[in-house]
Amino acid sequence: MEISQPRNAFRELFFKHASEDGKLEAKELKEFISELSRTASTLDFPVNRRIEMAIVRRYTDRDDKIRLQDFIIIICKLTLMHREC
Repeated sequence: MEISQPRNAFRELFFKHASEDGKLEAKELKEFISELSRTASTLDFPVNRRIEMAIVRRYTDRDDKIRLQDFIIIICKLTLMHREC
């Protein structure tokens, strides 16, 4: 697998939900994290509510939106957190 493949997958996922200004709404970010947690909980990768809220507070801007770069950072951090557990 090439390095660009996961990056492109994250980009596609982001823009699938992003608005025309190229940002993702905070509500959609919460839904994504919850869905990730539900899906991954069967794989022993839970994301609890506190972590979800901390991520949303940290990475959304004043308009409750998130940029692609921050979205990718979140995915990477969640993946690293899972590997360290």
